[in-house]
Amino acid sequence: MTLIRVMVRGRTAHGSAAHEGVNSIEKAMKIVSKMNRQLPRLHDAKAHPLLGPPTFNIGVIRAGTQPIIVPDQCVMLIDRRTLPGETPDDLKAECDKVIAATKIEDSKVDADVNVDGIVLSVMDTPSDAPFVKCLGEVVDEVCGKPEFVGLCGSTDGALLSAGGVPSVVFVQATWRRPTRLTSHSH
Repeated sequence: MTLIRVMVRGRTAHGSAAHEGVNSIEKAMKIVSKMNRQLPRLHDAKAHPLLGPPTFNIGVIRAGTQPIIVPDQCVMLIDRRTLPGETPDDLKAECDKVIAATKIEDSKVDADVNVDGIVLSVMDTPSDAPFVKCLGEVVDEVCGKPEFVGLCGSTDGALLSAGGVPSVVFVQATWRRPTRLTSHSH
């Protein structure tokens, strides 16, 4: 899980002379629209065999101080779920590309991207690791043949894995997907 901050700048003006300003919310909306059109195709093309494609969620947008003032700043906070091997630089480049494409359509778009780093790195434990095989054998004896699937969510397993402790997340068959010995997680 990675937090991406996009700062969109405009130019303040009084609402009665809005044409003299540049509304940062309107420019942010153009970036959001472009993200929603471009990123799913890009993400689908690099889907992971267990995790599927990476995800992004624009979860926070903050802008404006008064309805009578054209806002000169709009901040968007994006939750980006990464895949094994993706880096903060990759995510910044992905967003920068969308912003550049938006600027081609509207030269007044002015935005910067800041990737606050990997909050929880991706856990990528090989399914043939000895302890995973052992757990699989026990599950097979007690519950039936396990299925290895990806889990798109945050768990403490990612913290352990980042600290060098090989980890898996084991969940019940009724949780999100059918049968589950999970060796990949965010």
